[in-house]
Parts: sequence; C-alpha cells; structure tokens
Amino acid sequence: MAVDPVKALNPLADTRLLLAQAVDRVRNAAKEIGNPGQFISNVTNTVRDNVKQAPTWSGYVSDIGQTKVSDTGVVDYEKRVPGAGPTARGVAKVGAEFVTGKAQQKYGYGVSPYKFVGDLSKRVAEKFETGDFRIPTPGSLPPITPPGVPKDSGISPLAAAALATGIPMLYHTLTEKSGPITQGLRPRGYKAVAPVSKEKDPTGKTPRNLGEEAALRFLGGQSSQMLPYKEFIKERPDVMPSTIADYRRYVNRKPEAGKRIDIDPERQTFTAFGGAIKGTARGLNDPEIRVKGMPFTASATLGTAAGLGTIAAGVSKLNPGTKPIMEREGDLRELQREVARETSKGVERTLKSRLEEQNIKTDIKNLKQARLEGLNPAAKEFQNLGAFKEPAILLGGTLAAVGTAAVAKKLFQKAEQERIKKEDPLQYKKYKRGDYTKE
Repeated sequence: MAVDPVKALNPLADTRLLLAQAVDRVRNAAKEIGNPGQFISNVTNTVRDNVKQAPTWSGYVSDIGQTKVSDTGVVDYEKRVPGAGPTARGVAKVGAEFVTGKAQQKYGYGVSPYKFVGDLSKRVAEKFETGDFRIPTPGSLPPITPPGVPKDSGISPLAAAALATGIPMLYHTLTEKSGPITQGLRPRGYKAVAPVSKEKDPTGKTPRNLGEEAALRFLGGQSSQMLPYKEFIKERPDVMPSTIADYRRYVNRKPEAGKRIDIDPERQTFTAFGGAIKGTARGLNDPEIRVKGMPFTASATLGTAAGLGTIAAGVSKLNPGTKPIMEREGDLRELQREVARETSKGVERTLKSRLEEQNIKTDIKNLKQARLEGLNPAAKEFQNLGAFKEPAILLGGTLAAVGTAAVAKKLFQKAEQERIKKEDPLQYKKYKRGDYTKE
C-alpha cells in the first residue's frame, strides 16, 4: 500500500487516526482507574521505585520516562512496575516531579528566594536517608553524634525526597509568607498576591482564584504586601501599632549613602549591602533576618529544628534497622521486574531465577525477624502501622515544628508587650482595652 507523502510529513492530516488513538487512550485510562486500589498501588510503587538520590549533584531525581539513545538502541532508565499502565505512570511522573522539586524548578521558584532553604533541605534529606543524624559543629570540631542511634537506621529515598521538598514548604508557611487555604493562602495581615479588582474587594484580600495564588506563591516564590493599618490590625490584634510602624520602616529601609551597613540601635534593626540583607530583633513579634526579601524568622527556625529533631528521634527510636531490609526489598523488586520483562518476551523463567527470588525472600524474612526481636516495646507497637510508619514519623515532625513555632511566637509576643508596657504605658493600656481594633 502506497504511503501518502503529505500524511507521512504531517500526522495531523489523518484526523480519524488521531481520534481513534485518543479514544483508545481514554478507554485504557478508564480501565486502569476502574480499579482504584490497584491504580493507587501502581502509582505509589512507580514513584517509590524510581525516586533516587542524584548521583552527581545534591538532590533527588526521578527516572520515570527517562531514556537515552545509544549505539545499541534506546536505554530505558525507568524501573517498570508490573501491571502499571500509561495512566498510572503519567500520574506517577507528575507526583515524582513534585516530590523531587523538579516541577518547582521547571516553573519558577528554583530561581526565587524560596531556593535559599531548598538546597539546605536536600542536604538534610540526604543525611536522613543515610542515617547520618550527626549535628554539625563550627570549625574543625567533630560533629556531635546523638547517643543510641543505630548505624543501620535511615529513611527511604521517597521519604527523603518528600522531606527535601517539605522542609521549604513548611518553613515558607511558618514564616507566614503564605496562609491557610481558608484564608485564600495569604498570611494574616497581608494582601493576596493576585487580588481581584478594587471594585470587588478594595482591601485586596480576595485572590482571583486559589490555583493562580498557589502557583505564584509556591512555584513563583512571590510574597504579598501588608494590608493598610486598620485592616492589618483586625487580623493581627496581637501586634501593637508602634511595632507595625517600626516593621514597615524596617522592611523599606536601606543603608544611608556611603554606608555598607547601617545599624539602628534604638529600633534594634540593621540593613546592609543596599538592603539585600537586613534584620530586626523585634519584627512582628518575631525576630527575623531578611536575605533578598526572604525572611528567616526565629520562630520558624526553632520550629523547623524541633521538627527535624523529632523525625530523627522517630527514625532512631521507633523505626530503626530498616536499611538492610529496604536494600533487599529493592533487590527483590528489581528481580521481579527483570522476570516480567523476560516473560513478556516469551522467555521461560529459569530455576536459578526462582531460587534467587526465594533466597531474597528468605533474607528479608530473617532480617525482619531479627530486627523485630531487638526492638523496644514502643517500636514493636509502631510496626503495626505497616506502610504508614514513615508518613507517621514525618507527620510527627511537622506537628512538632508547628507547635514549637507557635510557642516561640507567644514568648516573643510577651517580651514585646513587656517592652512597650515600660516604654509607652498609654499605648499598652489602649492595646489591652482593644481600642485599636474597634471600628
């Protein structure tokens, strides 16, 4: 049959073929999603098996959809999960790109101030994956190793990748560069990044839509402006008027002409290098340092440190000794993928392959049994969570971070109130009466 040269050069010429292919894709996707439990399992396993630590640079990458053309043909780096169709793999690819941070880099925030904590988070995640919970010390002093941490403890590459992405997002929230979804993702006392028109909302609080607001904040690294004083104090009644005024002045302040560093002892602020770096001991009831507009607050830093400490304790005390098991389970999955590939080619499975699989399963069983016998009672109970052990540890770290940050903010707020009570008793009395929040 002769091939139409026009159609050969332009695939869009055959619309019926394209329509048939689209229908087939929809039909196949419906079949995959028709079994939700299996579909979710395929997506999860595909992400888990293909997320790994990058071999040549700090961070995590995904092998889903990664190929390379060589002299011998096309090399497929993706570790295929038996039974996972194109829809599951497509969903897994999107999830893996987000959890490794590739999506964020692709769509913008990789070059924004948000990246300041991103690189550090990747290094922390790598330490947690290898089980290296040592605390760095300045100079040439050796790092501090917490007592009782088993050498074979650690988290999976997927949990480490989630940690590398989650730390910047948590820090971003604790510094109140973003707020809850019920507040349109804007922090208290601030406008939306992309507000509706002034006719619809003159305050600027309402975002055009949550999708755009989320993209600008979490992918673009954008932050919003403070509300006018009367609106700001309605949402932040914990902040006194003089504190707000000092903070506005601090945010917009630059060194005087001829000075690299300008310090204001009275208001306890400094600014340096044209305003690229600045800091305040007061902030909005929270001391902070700003680097290129990115705030690093005391409460967020303390909270994040507490969260990481909780995760390290959870791994070492509740889920130790997992690394040898994870390694053998990885060997088993690799063997099963190889068997599935050979079977699809019509190659009969050998006795050697069957014995190898049985040996790996026996190793895993023995490792799990030996590990279980050495666990403390609390750790044994924790094993009942099964696949939810690592998510539970990460959740515990998140709650510890949020709680610690909240307590720190309360303490800083109390200190600021005591200062103003001494320096400006009248303002303090009006604040306590609630005069500033009255219409």
